[in-house]
Amino acid sequence: MHSIMQSAMIIFLTSLLSFIAALPSPSSSSPLLPRANLTLTECQDVLDSGLNATCYDTLNVDAWVKNWNTTTKTCQPNELWANCFMREAGVPAEGGLGCAQIGPSCNEPTADLLATSQPEQIYTAFSIWALQQLYTALYDDIITSENSTSYIATAWESPTSPKTGKSLLANILLSDSDPRTQFLGLQVTTSIPVPGVEETPLTDQESAPQAIGRVLAAYLESSMTNFTLGGYWGMAGEGKLIV
Repeated sequence: MHSIMQSAMIIFLTSLLSFIAALPSPSSSSPLLPRANLTLTECQDVLDSGLNATCYDTLNVDAWVKNWNTTTKTCQPNELWANCFMREAGVPAEGGLGCAQIGPSCNEPTADLLATSQPEQIYTAFSIWALQQLYTALYDDIITSENSTSYIATAWESPTSPKTGKSLLANILLSDSDPRTQFLGLQVTTSIPVPGVEETPLTDQESAPQAIGRVLAAYLESSMTNFTLGGYWGMAGEGKLIV
């Protein structure tokens, strides 16, 4: 089966390349380095060393974000944590739910961020943006692309019962070969309740795309809203979103 993530990543990497083009030219050949282990000093110098997936753990970004989440008092009333973080980092989201909704509403981190921010803030802002881009790319590939009919038909023909937007999406994601897609599939099958996820059985295949789309949107919003249980940590950990 054609990899969902392969199609989605084409869209995702198009956005990623525009981000790279805006970065200052570092001393290395590329601002996004392969998964070579850098020293703590190199990881802290993002402007010169570039972004590197292994730096996520070297900088202990998870602990840094957890501390930020529990100590920051400047979020606006009812502001989602991801949108608050991006605004505080100087990357304000567009209208609506911003980085918590599928579409072009989550602005790319800018080159200025690298020059003025702590490295942990840079990696977190980039991970938030990358996760929103990934959800958007998956939505486009599963729901609106020319491959959509095939994905949904295959999931509908599976022995999964009952057939709901949640179960069909999980079937599609778990059958993909990319571990990030599979991890999202595991998140979808978790017992943690996510607001907006419907469990009503579907009666026909024609209603499946809308139901699946609603589930994808609900899980993205949960990831960007509930910092502890929403799934952001699982996807961002170990620099998985620093491609």
